Amino acid sequence: MQAEMLKSNNQEGFTFLEMLIVLSVFAVVSAIVWMGAINIYREKTVDLFFLQLEKDLLYIQQRALMRKETIYLFWYPDQHYYEAELSGLKGELFERRYDKNINVEPTTMKFPIEYTQNGFVNQSGSILINYNNKTYKMIFNLGRGRFRVEEFKRLYTR
Repeated sequence: MQAEMLKSNNQEGFTFLEMLIVLSVFAVVSAIVWMGAINIYREKTVDLFFLQLEKDLLYIQQRALMRKETIYLFWYPDQHYYEAELSGLKGELFERRYDKNINVEPTTMKFPIEYTQNGFVNQSGSILINYNNKTYKMIFNLGRGRFRVEEFKRLYTR
């Protein structure tokens, strides 16, 4: 009878060591997934920035051409946003904020960028955009309002 009592009081379950091993494996797997997610987030941040910027520039160009308006793209790198405005103080078209880790440096392109009534950019030049230890060069060609983005590789290091 005593043997039966001992059997009924013995509950089956996990030991502390077993639970500790399972939680450790879970923590390691979670950390690996988290590190991968951070890298994906960083890549997508800059991709979405350039995608939105491209759409905005094409919209400005199309609107300038279709409505025969001069439109200016004002860029405020220290405040991390840009905005499009109609000439003659006719109003703002839109304002876009972007990630605070994206740094914009005008090199040969001067702000504001002017789109003329025929949809052309008034000046050519380039802008450097830095994000996550990578530098991109946005190049505006004179004439048709075309632009391209290239990953910029510095030839020297300090």
